Amino acid sequence: MKIAVFGTGVAGRTVAAALVKLGHEVVIGTRDPKATLARQEPDAMGTPPFAQWRAQHVDVALAAYAEAAAAAELVVNLTNGLGSLDALAAAGTRNLSGKILMDVANPLDPSQGFPPSLNPVNTDSLGEQIQRAFPEAKVVKTLNTMNAGLMVNPGRVAGGEHSVFVSGNDADAKNAVTSLLRSLGHQDIIDLGDIATARTGNDAAGLDSAVGCPGNARLQFQDRPLRRRQGHGCIAHRVGLSRAHSRVHAGRHVRPEARREPQGCHGDAGERAGHDRPRNRRPHP
Repeated sequence: MKIAVFGTGVAGRTVAAALVKLGHEVVIGTRDPKATLARQEPDAMGTPPFAQWRAQHVDVALAAYAEAAAAAELVVNLTNGLGSLDALAAAGTRNLSGKILMDVANPLDPSQGFPPSLNPVNTDSLGEQIQRAFPEAKVVKTLNTMNAGLMVNPGRVAGGEHSVFVSGNDADAKNAVTSLLRSLGHQDIIDLGDIATARTGNDAAGLDSAVGCPGNARLQFQDRPLRRRQGHGCIAHRVGLSRAHSRVHAGRHVRPEARREPQGCHGDAGERAGHDRPRNRRPHP
């Protein structure tokens, strides 16, 4: 399949490389390919320049958003959530019309400090905003409740026995995305319903951010995630989150054993004019 991945940071690179290994023809979309390749220094999060990564992944093409979208059968949005609508607008309505648009971004706003807040939240979601802005695109929200490493290798946690959601209005598009997720190793894929149900995933994404997502460095909890429980309504028990995450969500005290591990957060900082500042965060005492 011809796939365009929007986003040049850790998340975009990780997903693009995984899709190429599965045999897909992948191009990464960016606002200005020449400027992207010209950068020689790591970004504010310490991510190596894209040109350095590209030299090791010559089978991944690079193009402007519009060119990448025009040739693609499926578009994956991994830009920073606050800039996703602008990035997709640059791709062009015509180039997105009739195509599956897999939205993985989270609209995390760090302007008031950390943890960043979700904007929009509760009464709307980024997935819904994208669907309204591009009504002819087939938007499917998924994978926004986990980091980039887990997106492409779910077996890293509990042998992959954790859940991922899909939300969207088009049944065929959700089926196609579900097949793609299965090819990446995801086993428990839950269809929540139409695109309005993307708000549910936002709740888990906000929790994930609050527990620890300082730029592209993640707190990875060394604990087994809870499996999906029949009839259990708690969001943390329905996604690929650890027990430590779910206990925080339930308001119970927990002292997780944590380690720092570089991972891509939701939405690549490289697709914004500014970069999120890392914060110092320690596990609960």
